[in-house]
Amino acid sequence: MIVYYCLTIVANVAAAIAFHQNVNVTVLSIVPAFLLVLTAFQAFYFKTEKVETGFRTNYPSELSPSMTAEEENQRNGAVARVLFATTPWFVPFILFFPSPVKCLSALVYFIGFVGGAVWYKSKAG
Repeated sequence: MIVYYCLTIVANVAAAIAFHQNVNVTVLSIVPAFLLVLTAFQAFYFKTEKVETGFRTNYPSELSPSMTAEEENQRNGAVARVLFATTPWFVPFILFFPSPVKCLSALVYFIGFVGGAVWYKSKAG
């Protein structure tokens, strides 16, 4: 993951330097910037928050019917990894795209959030 982050940081900095005439930071750049911070926060949260076996209710949610604490922790880990992976993809939305397209950065957030659960489900069977 460290190599991935180093590569994406270098790519974003290189793009900002190479295309400095196309930098388009507007008021709507707040949307992808907020989503970047939210994604990073949720990734750290899912990575560090562990479900304990003794504190479970008898009413599982629709999203996690009858999952054990270990399975929920594995799902949260998968969601955290995908959220960490999608975090650098918000930088181009902040720096380059026109204002209406900046709002589409919410799709990156949703893809990252749902993608982790789908990835876990595909691995778990």
